[in-house]
Amino acid sequence: MSAKHPKHTSNSSILLAGLALATAANRLEVALQNELRSTLTPNNPSIEIYAFDEIFSFWTFFGAAQQQPFQHQYGISNISPTRVSAAFTYVRIDAAGTLQLATTDSGSPTIQQAAIVHEMGHHLDWIWGPLGVFHSSQSGWTGLASSDTAFIDSQPCNQVFLLSTCTANMGIPNHTILSQKFGAVISSGEMFGLMFEHVEKLRTGAFTAVPELEQALEFLPMEKQYMLNNTASPPPPVQ
Repeated sequence: MSAKHPKHTSNSSILLAGLALATAANRLEVALQNELRSTLTPNNPSIEIYAFDEIFSFWTFFGAAQQQPFQHQYGISNISPTRVSAAFTYVRIDAAGTLQLATTDSGSPTIQQAAIVHEMGHHLDWIWGPLGVFHSSQSGWTGLASSDTAFIDSQPCNQVFLLSTCTANMGIPNHTILSQKFGAVISSGEMFGLMFEHVEKLRTGAFTAVPELEQALEFLPMEKQYMLNNTASPPPPVQ
């Protein structure tokens, strides 16, 4: 797979970022790459990967309506009518829209690679269906919520998160901290992308998302095993 870098962001850092994104995507299992290259959508069968300086450049390039971006948003995907994903060099870190390097904000020098792999997880979530819906909406995934919630909540907070996080969230269940700090609701569609990136990170050792988040994802054993199974033997493409 290759990454694109539009002209209005084509400086040396963006070119290097594009190369890194393509390298990360090409580390996925061959069966997954094949499903991402040849989807069953006639108007845009191959997932396109882009490197942008920040999210407003993405919206401008694609002529999309600009919205209030999420804070700490390292990547984005569009499923329909075109299938594209992007990762960003800079992210917004507060309500005022202050920009910071994604690597600085996340604490990971390979956050952009992790972000694009996360986004590939969202595409596969759609590709695996059933028709017209996301794979993560089905009971095989959502049914894991109660078991993993019970497990992560049974662990000492400072085993799951940094001590500073636990100190700031005393008395709050671990699954709630995970949701509030990282937007990661157990068995949600967003968690599907996060866990996909996590198991690919474990398999390749080539990139990492926010280190504290990667640590916490280890305490969702049912979802981790589910994703390991799906990446080793992918479901057939539906859309």
